Amino acid sequence: MLKIKDSVDLKELEKFGFEEKPWGYIFYPNNNSPQTRYFSAIKIEIPDDKKSWLNRTFMFDLQNMSLWCNSLEELKSDFENIKQSYEAFKKLVDDLKKADLVEEVED
Repeated sequence: MLKIKDSVDLKELEKFGFEEKPWGYIFYPNNNSPQTRYFSAIKIEIPDDKKSWLNRTFMFDLQNMSLWCNSLEELKSDFENIKQSYEAFKKLVDDLKKADLVEEVED
């Protein structure tokens, strides 16, 4: 599992496209957003309990999965979005590793 290093100021994430939220940070790959029919996001949660094992870990989150798909074209678009979002996630992780902001931790 990947985690933002404890020594990193989380404001650094904004340089990589993350947005600050009350619960942590979020990155919407490929112009995804909550306003789209279907979207994906990468979350880094900062729980109230700073000792939580989830603190600063990456979560790839698929949202609005309960929405009905009314056509094969929508389904094709959703699959393409998942693929593109995953590619954006891999690139983001590589960029964060190059910047020495992340570390591997055990589950």
